[in-house]
Amino acid sequence: MQQPKVSVVMPVYNTRPYLEEAIASIFAQTYRNWELVIVDDFSTDGSWEYVCGIRDPRVRVARNERNMRNSYTLNRGIALATGEYIAKMDADDVSFPERIERQMEYLREHPEVDAVGCGLYRVDRDLKLITVNIPPAAHRDIVRFIAPGRKFVFGPSFPITDGCLVARRSWFLRWQYDPAIPYAQDFDQNLRSHYDSVFANLQEPLYLYRRVGVTSSWLSQTKAVWYKLGSLSLYGFKKGTVGLSLLALVSLALRPFFSLLTSVYVACVRSGAGRQSWGASPEEGRIAGAMAAVRRAVVPMAKGC
Repeated sequence: MQQPKVSVVMPVYNTRPYLEEAIASIFAQTYRNWELVIVDDFSTDGSWEYVCGIRDPRVRVARNERNMRNSYTLNRGIALATGEYIAKMDADDVSFPERIERQMEYLREHPEVDAVGCGLYRVDRDLKLITVNIPPAAHRDIVRFIAPGRKFVFGPSFPITDGCLVARRSWFLRWQYDPAIPYAQDFDQNLRSHYDSVFANLQEPLYLYRRVGVTSSWLSQTKAVWYKLGSLSLYGFKKGTVGLSLLALVSLALRPFFSLLTSVYVACVRSGAGRQSWGASPEEGRIAGAMAAVRRAVVPMAKGC
């Protein structure tokens, strides 16, 4: 097997209902020179048994001896990767077939860029569209992690989604995730690294971000406030970011309230109130087309899996 150019790193923890689609979306990629590194964080729902059944030399699996949380698991996957580039992939999401090809092409054409994200569709567990996220393309806008208006309401964040990031392996090795941070570890990583990095985004939505699991609950989003506060205190008050960090601290105080409102809105979308049938909008049509390609992809499995 040829040396893979890009390693897709997928941490897994109890995502069995969505895992087959997540993995199939990598097999459906138009970019073919990849390996998939799956690290299971001691799942108890059959996820580990499923990934062990995959029979493809491009797929490598490992398992933590106990539950170590996401940051440790991500760092382990990155350490096991052999590609020149690392593509992140969450185990409950779906990548559009052209996602990695488009991001790899961008990094080849822009050698000054360390990491590139993309636009995404936020969907519920059944892939019903919630919102369309078109991120800023330029580094100067990405690193403005808080601003008045809507972004202030939703708290400090770097608009370069961790789950659909592609970056040079050397960048990931330099800026590892902090294993002591169980929530908002991507915010901490971006805050530490952005002073010496160059970020970019493809604005086209190429990723389905499922609002499920721990990141979707009000409690987990509230816990993330605490960890963002710690990261800001340690790394936010440097030259050029003091004003942003002070504004971010104010927004964090309001974040639990607005997280609750968001949860109510998502519940309304999930109920189907006021929605039309699948594929009724151009966005939903794109999602349906991508999912058709993903479901055609063949993931070779051992008999009995």
